Amino acid sequence: MTFLLAILIFAQQPEGRLYDVDKVEQSDKFKGSQEARTLLGRNGFVVIEAPIKQIFEPYIHAALPTFITADSAWHAYHVLLEEGAREMSRHEAETLRKLSARLLALSVASQDPLDRDLARYAAVGLAFQDLSAVDPALRTEAKALVDAIQGGSGTVGALFFGLPLLPERFRPAGFYASDAALGSYFRARQWYAICDFRAKSAPEIARAGRLAIRIDGDPELSALYARLTQPYDALVGPVEDGDVKRLVGLAKKAATPEDLSKAAVAAFPTPRVNDQVLAPAASANFADEIRGFRLLPPRALPSGILFQSTVDPVVKGRLFPSGLDMAATGMLASEAGKTALRRDFPDAAEGVLRTPAAALGNSLHDRAIQALSQLQEKLPVTAPAACRSAAWADLQVWTQLGAWAELQHTWALQAKLNVHYLGLTRPYPGVVSPYPTFFRDLAALARDTGETLRRHAPSDALDVKRLGTRLRELLAAMGRLDEKKAQEKDYELLEQSMSFIESVVGKEEIKTREEVTKRLKELEPLATRCVDGKEPTEKEARLLRMLDGAKDVPALLGEFASFSERLALLAAKTRDGVPPDPEEARFIQGYGTALARFHFYDGNSYLDPRDDFPKLTPVFFSPAKNEILYAGVGRPQPLYVILEVNGKPMLHLGAVLSYREFRRPADQVLVDEAWREEVKAGKAPAPPAFTESFRR
Repeated sequence: MTFLLAILIFAQQPEGRLYDVDKVEQSDKFKGSQEARTLLGRNGFVVIEAPIKQIFEPYIHAALPTFITADSAWHAYHVLLEEGAREMSRHEAETLRKLSARLLALSVASQDPLDRDLARYAAVGLAFQDLSAVDPALRTEAKALVDAIQGGSGTVGALFFGLPLLPERFRPAGFYASDAALGSYFRARQWYAICDFRAKSAPEIARAGRLAIRIDGDPELSALYARLTQPYDALVGPVEDGDVKRLVGLAKKAATPEDLSKAAVAAFPTPRVNDQVLAPAASANFADEIRGFRLLPPRALPSGILFQSTVDPVVKGRLFPSGLDMAATGMLASEAGKTALRRDFPDAAEGVLRTPAAALGNSLHDRAIQALSQLQEKLPVTAPAACRSAAWADLQVWTQLGAWAELQHTWALQAKLNVHYLGLTRPYPGVVSPYPTFFRDLAALARDTGETLRRHAPSDALDVKRLGTRLRELLAAMGRLDEKKAQEKDYELLEQSMSFIESVVGKEEIKTREEVTKRLKELEPLATRCVDGKEPTEKEARLLRMLDGAKDVPALLGEFASFSERLALLAAKTRDGVPPDPEEARFIQGYGTALARFHFYDGNSYLDPRDDFPKLTPVFFSPAKNEILYAGVGRPQPLYVILEVNGKPMLHLGAVLSYREFRRPADQVLVDEAWREEVKAGKAPAPPAFTESFRR
């Protein structure tokens, strides 16, 4: 570090102890240990080891002024994004089954060897989801391969593909592990994502050429394929493989498989991430080995591209990367991240720091990373002193890594996985974390995510007669409630339909149950039309989907965008040392309950929150060590911050994410449910060492 740089960094850092905690207003409500209390005085803030179930809880239950963290707003976006991705996957599961079945039907009748091989290929994809639908002549082979993948370890040879498969890659991760149908979809999609028709292999690329021509030439197959690929260009980013259109053009011009191979090698993009099992000699030039075509290729995320260059052989002897690599030299790079990397990985740090970062694109995933980078923005002297220290910068690194881990969880199926061989009313309500650019970027990200999800919303026909009957039952139950004749089943139906009811009546304008009843009765004509089999309007269809249990995630993301824009205005006031006005104070007071709604807690159900916060995802696999690197979050943790209010120090309370990363043997696969049990039992690995500057 140069002398000038040291001056610039440390000049903004308060020296010594910032506060005598005993003289801080409301310090009697501090719940940490004496050691944490000492750190609170020295830094002006501290994160304490008192995990909570949900990140919105401190904002509802605390008797302290609020400190609205970037973590809490980010997590609300993550919850909405993940629910949108989950609903999309539920519909895509059936789309993928239809694609496999259609491809099988088009190929199985042909006597051409290329078509026969494509039939075998499609049979395996279909067998993951519906073995009974596979042609009997192909069922035995398909079942044997599916069984080998689902029950095996090591490597498995697959049909005519030259590269082996890793069964570990087919074990559902993220939210796919909690639902049998989604788990089957995960495995089937992984089959089409991992099986690589290599450009260098004339027989393999010849089969891929025939596959591309099949897709391009059949309207039904082409439509199914588009539904499974197009959304992820905008949501996650571009692929690193040859696409159908380009391959069709090459295949029609090539006279022989060898000609097609040469043309594909020249025309296909150069992969930046290796997700295949290669021999050591081939791994150094993995791009030449794996360049090719996948039917449903995964996306190369910036973190995956970076991780490819922060392990051996680029960084000698290093077999696993770390999330800190991104904070040090990647898309989230900062001085705090570099310092943390040097502390936690001293032997590898300089090699990692020499690695250039991958450029961010325009996908919503990359825009989310860009928004998170704003949390290392240099703050002016008008910002709270506690937010201008080196320890605070460390806390923002922890936040960034926790948010990145949540993104990895959402896109567990679409991302390339590197494979490396070898409350209470208060006169003063609180403030928002002083990063207005982050909150503005989050607002834009939420709005565009909602529009993207709506644009790619499922167009499957509704069972309007069934939904019309259900709506009639709901209206009848509401009528019996008004007449004080409701039965237990009526209360159950009303509880199940609460999201739908709130969408109909709104949340702000309705004051009495009579008004609720009046709004619902206005739906009687819709119920009658549906029972009669008449199609609803587009707006009515969205409403009916919610009655069927679906959540209108795009609409909620639009609301969250406006919510984040208000947070941005308040964050600017915190940064500039300006107190909130009375209307803004009411908004801050209601932050916790508003946040809970974006987590799908209806009514006052937030008073008994679910204990389902901890999540994790595999982000790197080493066959040489036979271990998987996991990144995730544990339970949220309370953040205490001392801020000046009317010239006097006052204690504030917020909540932050809790990032974790660790390795496990590949045969001890960890999914969300098992990880949560470890967290509950107090067996979770400790946070990274660099967090000791602010955590007790």
